[in-house]
Amino acid sequence: MREWWFVIILFLLPFVAWVSPESGAYDGTLHSKQLNQVFIAIIFFISGLTFRLEEISRAASKFKVNSAIFLFCFGFIPLVTTLSVSFFGFSDSLSAGIIITSCLPISAASCVSLTSMTRGDRAVAFFSATATNIVGAFLVPVLLGYLLKGSSISVDQWSIILTFSTLVILPMFFGKLCSYLFSEKVLLLPLFRISEILLLFIIYTAFCNSFLHINALNIAGKTILALCFVLTVLHVLFIVCTYLMTSVLRFNNKEMKAALFTAPQKTVAIGIPINIALIQMSPELTMADFPSLTLPLLIYYNVQWIAAGVMLLVLRSYKN
Repeated sequence: MREWWFVIILFLLPFVAWVSPESGAYDGTLHSKQLNQVFIAIIFFISGLTFRLEEISRAASKFKVNSAIFLFCFGFIPLVTTLSVSFFGFSDSLSAGIIITSCLPISAASCVSLTSMTRGDRAVAFFSATATNIVGAFLVPVLLGYLLKGSSISVDQWSIILTFSTLVILPMFFGKLCSYLFSEKVLLLPLFRISEILLLFIIYTAFCNSFLHINALNIAGKTILALCFVLTVLHVLFIVCTYLMTSVLRFNNKEMKAALFTAPQKTVAIGIPINIALIQMSPELTMADFPSLTLPLLIYYNVQWIAAGVMLLVLRSYKN
């Protein structure tokens, strides 16, 4: 039971959030938006404490693994989604939201933590997440400008890179520095357990904000259910394709686990600014379209957490 407590709580969180979504809302009593940023920084600070530099340099040298994850994230997923979206029958704004979600980079905090929980190659997960987020700040607007058949979307790329550096790179650096200064004391702390607890809070707030978002929308229940079904099917398809990719390219078991928790994952952090920028740049859209553009991202984000829980059950028992 002690080994599976994270997975058990993960599956209970949607029900807790559904009962009282206001408490975990970004502007709720817990001020979760600010806390999430702090907790993400702490998670990567802890990663810096436990990472060895040779791990990251080794991960950076794995060209086949990194390039496969990168091309899957920015090539295969957007291509399959764009070709499929016309068959779904959703409104233009919901369809655009689905395409935007497909083009986003990897969620950094979750992929590293989840890969660590399954004893996968967390250095590969960290390197891939970092690379896709930094490159994605420039690539995603251009990619969306082409896929949405509109003018190239303009976002503040340097602001995105600065935010990512503040929440990920700098905490990792200071964590690594502290590991050299207090190496013996660091090993006595329950660092892995702390990361798990912080990650559960981030997941909880994601569910809370999704439920509030859905409740505020003037969209038919059948449409929301259909959207949940389509995004779930797409995410499962991407997970299966990721596994097949790792088999064809002969990834080892640790690399396979890292790929499963990185390649199909998408981040909210860049998705929200992209949606706002799209509205500002498109004369056909207004802020009234923002909920419809963002709903697919929020649903996909929650689907990937639930799928991650299932994969944790399977991969924790998978031989290393």
